[in-house]
Amino acid sequence: MDLFSYCQDQIKWEIPREIIQEAFMPRKYDPARRERYRDNQLGLNVDSIIRREVLEARVGVDVNLCSGVETTIRLTGIPMDIIDPWNIIYRIPQSMTGGRQITAVYSVTFGEGNVIGSNRMMMKGGSPLLEAAAGIYMSQAPIPAVHSPYVTLVGDNTVLINDAQALPGILYLRCMLTHEPNFNNIKPAYYRKFAELAILAAKAYIYNRLIIQLDEGEIKAGISIGRFREIVDSYADANQMYKEFLHDKWRVSSVCNDTEKYRRILRFTVGGRR
Repeated sequence: MDLFSYCQDQIKWEIPREIIQEAFMPRKYDPARRERYRDNQLGLNVDSIIRREVLEARVGVDVNLCSGVETTIRLTGIPMDIIDPWNIIYRIPQSMTGGRQITAVYSVTFGEGNVIGSNRMMMKGGSPLLEAAAGIYMSQAPIPAVHSPYVTLVGDNTVLINDAQALPGILYLRCMLTHEPNFNNIKPAYYRKFAELAILAAKAYIYNRLIIQLDEGEIKAGISIGRFREIVDSYADANQMYKEFLHDKWRVSSVCNDTEKYRRILRFTVGGRR
């Protein structure tokens, strides 16, 4: 079972069928929902509308904005604009990101990173005297910089590197990409957390769709809606709960789901080369 199908099933277990039907595929004609009626004529069902208007339109967008997949991209050979030796703009093609977008950039690494003391920095000239002085200095100097945090996301898969030192020819960008289109990279162990987020989003959607309509039914037609109205009213704080769950709980789960990011946090926490 894929993630979205699991979420659709959990929403239907959590919310009464009649409320789902009225919110997503109402039986009464409503000019404001003409688009949904046209979609219904094309054979769409409740599941497909939940997927489009809740899972893709809101949950998927929010999850991609606050989490993703951490990766490293080699910048050698990528189209770039050299402003000066210290400022370079790289335009990363989507073929190198698997068709996904970069949502955050963290740093760039100089050189291959697997040869101690060699980061392929370009020489700017020298002499025997300067080399001897540099050797004395380097014997007491700290470990040389092998990466730079001065990198900024300035556009769609476009990054600006503006460091105070001349940049080498070999660079690696550490960044975060959006999830796969169908969120296939999310492990089954975290399906439940994602589904809880989807349920809250569905409740917020239902409340916004039906609360005014229910009031109009009571005022204009004198209809008693009883239990239906009571359930919809209970979703009044679903939107706030959704925001809190996204910020407080899903962000933690997303870190555990991302193997590369989780390993990096463990290395910084407990130390060691591995």
